[in-house]
This record gives sequence, C-alpha cells and structure tokens, in this order.
Amino acid sequence: MERRRLPSPTDRGDRTDAPRPGRVVGIGAGAGGAQALMALCAGLDPATDAAFVVAFRRTAEPERAALAGLAAATRLPVDVVGAGTRLSPGTIHLLPPETSATFRGEHLRLEPWPSGAAPALPIDDFFVSLAETWGRAAVGVVLSGAGADGARGVRVLHAAGATVFVQEERTARCEDMPRAAIATGVVDAILAPEAMAGHLHRHLRVAEGVAPAPKEAPTTAFDEILALVGASSRVDFTQYKPSALLPRVERRMALTHAVTPAVYARLLRGCPSEVRLLERDLLVGTTRFFRDPETFEYLLRETLPAVIASAPTDEPLRLWVPACASGEEAYTIAMLAAEALEAAGTRRDFKVFATDVDPAALEVASLGEYPASIAADVGPERMARWFSARGDAFSVVRDLRARVLFAAHDVTRDAPFLRVDLVSCRNLMIYLEPRAQRRALSAFHDALRPGRPLLLGPTEGVGELPGAFRLEAGAARIFRRLPRATESASERPSPRAPGRSDARPTPGRPSPAEDALRWLGAHYGPPAVLLGADGSLLHSFGAAAGWMAVPVGRATLNVDELLPAGLAGPLGTGRREALERRAEVQVAGVRFDTPQGPCRVDLRVVPFLEGDVVVRCLAVFEPLLMAVSPGRKPPLRLADGRATDDVPGSRGE
Repeated sequence: MERRRLPSPTDRGDRTDAPRPGRVVGIGAGAGGAQALMALCAGLDPATDAAFVVAFRRTAEPERAALAGLAAATRLPVDVVGAGTRLSPGTIHLLPPETSATFRGEHLRLEPWPSGAAPALPIDDFFVSLAETWGRAAVGVVLSGAGADGARGVRVLHAAGATVFVQEERTARCEDMPRAAIATGVVDAILAPEAMAGHLHRHLRVAEGVAPAPKEAPTTAFDEILALVGASSRVDFTQYKPSALLPRVERRMALTHAVTPAVYARLLRGCPSEVRLLERDLLVGTTRFFRDPETFEYLLRETLPAVIASAPTDEPLRLWVPACASGEEAYTIAMLAAEALEAAGTRRDFKVFATDVDPAALEVASLGEYPASIAADVGPERMARWFSARGDAFSVVRDLRARVLFAAHDVTRDAPFLRVDLVSCRNLMIYLEPRAQRRALSAFHDALRPGRPLLLGPTEGVGELPGAFRLEAGAARIFRRLPRATESASERPSPRAPGRSDARPTPGRPSPAEDALRWLGAHYGPPAVLLGADGSLLHSFGAAAGWMAVPVGRATLNVDELLPAGLAGPLGTGRREALERRAEVQVAGVRFDTPQGPCRVDLRVVPFLEGDVVVRCLAVFEPLLMAVSPGRKPPLRLADGRATDDVPGSRGE
C-alpha cells in the first residue's frame, strides 16, 4: 500500500465544493488508543458517506509515533484539521495535539488548550458538541484510555438518538475509558477494534435504508410497537408525542436491521429482550448536574431564600423533582437547598422527593454514584463538599443522600405529593401530548403550597393550564402557583390500581365536599400508607413519610425496607393476616423509633377487594405517643463543620 503523509492544516484548506457527509462518527481515545484506532481504521470502507473525527485525550509521544503510520494503515484519506475545516465524507479528520474542537454544522472550530494544559474532559466536550449538532446522524466511539473521559458524552449522545460503540475492555491497553462508558448503561455495542469497522458500516447502511414512520399520523405498525412495549411497562407511551418517540424507535430499527416498522413490530412480538431495550431507549432522559447553570444560580440567589423565609418554621422544606432520571437534578436541588438554608442561618431540615417512571433509572439514582466527568458540571468546591471519591467514581455524601427519597411515580396518572414548597420538572413537558401536559401541570398545582415556585425547562410553559401559574423569571422558567384554576378533575392524576396500565382518572368535577375531605385528610388525618398486595408502597399520608429511610443500594418501594424495623415487622404480620382473612386486622401498642424520636401507635390494616381478591391494603397508624424531640438521624454538615439539628418530620404527602 502506498504510504501517504498526513497533510497539515495549511496543505488542505477548506474544500467548499465537498459533498456533505451523511453521518459523523466521533472517536475518542486516550492512552493506548492509537493502536486501537489503527485497527479500526484498517477496516473502513472509502465508499462510505460518513466523516470520521478523532479526538485524543492527550497525544503523548507513543501515540504521535503510532499516528504517523495511520495513513498507511487505512484506505481513507487522513486529514489534520485546521481552523474552519469542513467535514468530508469518507475522510478521517484528526484533531491537532492540545486542541479542543466544537462542531459548527459541517465545520470544525478549534481552540488551543490554555497554556498547553488539557481541559478536564476534552472528549466529553467533543461528544456533547457532536450530539448537539448532529443528533441522530452521529455515532460515538470510545477507545482505550485512562480516566472516565467520554462517559458523560456518550450519555448525551444516546439521549440525542445517536449510536454508541465502545472498545471491548479486555482488548484495551488502558481499560478505564471503555469501562466508564459501559457503566453508563447506554452503550449499543462492545467490540474489539478489528471488528468495529464492519459492524459500524453495517449499522450505517441499515440506518440509511430504514423506512421512517410517518411524522404526522402514526401507522398501525407504530401503534402496535407502542402497545407491545407498553404491555410490559407501567408507562402509557400513548401520552408522549409521536415526534419524540419515532426517532428512538427508528434507532432501534437500525440497530436490529429492521427496515420497516412492520418488520420491527414482528421482531418485538418474538423477542422480549428487544422490548426491554426499546423501553430503555424510550425512557432515557437527558440530565446533568447544574444543567443551565444560570437557572440554578437564580434558584439559589432569589427563589430558595424567598421559599425559606415564607415556609412554616415547624416543618422541613418539601421539594419534589419529577422525572428525575438518574438523579443528577434531584441531588442538584438537594445541594442548593442545603446551601440556601445555611446562608439563611437556619437549622431547618429538608426532604427531596425524586420520582420517575423508570425503575432502572431510580436504581442508579438511589446509589448516588457518578463518573469523575461530573466534576466539569459540579465544580471543585461542591465536589469537595458533597462528593467522596470511590475508586474511579464519586459518591454523593451520605448526609445529603439521606435527604433524597426516590420512588416510582407517573405525574400524568398517579396522585401527587402534597404541601410541597418547590417543584422542579425540567424537560419532561416537551415530550408529552397536550392532554398529558394538562394532567402533569394539574398535579404540580395540587402539590404546591399557595404561591410556591414551579421550575420548568427552557422551552416549556404552562399554557395548557391557563390561570394556574404566573411567570416569575422568564429566563429561568420559574412560575408561581396561583389560586386553584378551573380545570376539571378529568385533567388531574388520580391513584391507579396496582399493575393496571389502563387506569384513568374519573371524569367529572369534584364536589366542594370532596375537595374539603382531600384537604382535611392531608392536614389532619393520621399517618398511613397505601400498599399493593405485594407490600409495595403506593402512597403515604401524614407523618409516615418522615418515618421512612432510603436503604443504601438498589431503589426499592418495599415498605418493609423503608419503615423502621419496629414498625415494619408488625405491619408485615398484619398485612399477611389481612390478606388471608380478607378482613381488617388491628395490632395495639406498636412501639418503634423514628428519626424524630420514639413513637407508639395502634395499627389497623384494612384490605380493599376487587371481587374476592385483595388488591390493596391501607395501613393506618393511630398515634398514642408521637415524637416531638429534634431528629436523631446523621446531621447535615455545614461548611464550617457545624451540624444542623433536625426538626419534627413531614406532615404529609
């Protein structure tokens, strides 16, 4: 093969007459990545319409020496990128050493590293720009390298509908970067470099040939696809805009070589594992710590201080983060709440309720472990205060994690939390159909105390529920709750039967008596929990929420693991007896310890039947002795080393 030198940026210039690439493949590599890159590029087909752009974390002398032979190892032209270089199909574009690149359409914009120092995560920055510019037409590839660079970027790529390939760990000279990327759970293929080119080309060819479903009216096959994935999920995907779901369906079609929706529907009928993969793709959320930093700065400087000043002094702050995905925004809100309370000079406690429809995401969120790449979003001071190193990852400190309660919840169907001081739901509404938006906004309105703030995403609004909120800060998309709007009850979420995916709110406007009973139950009713027949928590009432603790490890709604041991045991016995007898069971004088102090209650377990089958149980805790002393859970450490005092528990969802 003829040996070709790498052209310099000045050799090439910008070919304005070059055709536009159909796809862009971004490749990130670090230590040991040059050898993997050469193995991958050796199999690339010059007839492809894809452009390839390679970013190195650092280009040490061994990598530079290896790259000198890249042109001889591949049939594609190899180009060192210059300022304003336009991407060309069938070309490998190498970023110059010690340079960062961002995409501007078909062009690349270069910026030298300041003072020769590498940015913290240059491959992450590169992948984020690739996702934002090319979306579904992008492919991300992570090769050998040290550290976790690229992990955050592959999540952003996946959320944008792009495809992600990663080098097989055992074939990498340095497996840190591949391992961190694989740990995100969004990787589509894990391959040896020698096998990657063939797989990549097959994917690109199929992706070009996939017949898209109509964007205006979903086809019968598309409806069947949603029905198949919905049958194995608690999520009603018909409430989401087809325009939000179609790209993700088409992405799975390309990966499975299904060229039409009908072919893909047929595949789903016989392949439960593909149904699960499609559900994962449909549920994936784009989230980061402190996403849109200016918004969270406004929240810390203006919104939270006002909430703290006007909130009841005898209760913890109650904050709700629906659609929390893998937890970054929930922990962001928790950090800000702690910092705002400290700045206000108060020792009040707070609780963050973080909910999502995706159990897998909740499991990740409850662990509170994230790759080192989060440092770019969190910043050094908050990293030092709120995170602790754990191998190659960072964990949310225990004191902060204990104040975030994760639970499965669908804002379009499930009853909301109550007496909430702030709701932060960013970038969910844009995916929902108008009717589902109205239900979600109704849930937020019911949840919030009068005048409390609702935080939405940068392109979201409250137009589907007129008169319910007013805009407070346009740039930050913060709204204030107004007195009850005149929406009908059909737009409000209501509790649904466990295991039922077709539950719908009861039509008709509630009577004044029903509204009054709902308010009285929230404010003066005894502590209680509503359970499924399997013992899973469906809803909590009154002080029962303050008795629960999130166990370390996987997310759970098993009430036996959430409640104090002294209460969980008698409740489990009473629940099993109520199931067997199909009758109310009473247990007198149950004693247990809570974070607020010792309690003693009479327990009543009331079964609810459909026909002869018990479908739910209501456990009511009638207080004989309620804790009034300050809480005894691990205190939240302030910046000066002082510990906050806990206050009596929350009074109700």
